[in-house]
Amino acid sequence: MQNLIKIDNNLQGSNDLILISKKELRSLYRKIIECEKIIEEYKNKEKMQSEQQKTLSINE
Repeated sequence: MQNLIKIDNNLQGSNDLILISKKELRSLYRKIIECEKIIEEYKNKEKMQSEQQKTLSINE
């Protein structure tokens, strides 16, 4: 039971408790970090493309 973390699910209007292992929690956290990096890269790419488009419009 030491490797399990108890999460109170009351925020969603449920009184259920969620048990998750520390290993699973770390894995989920890593996946969230990966997703955040991908989103940030996508935003940066979109921003660069937008700036390039503005530059092209100005040069025409």
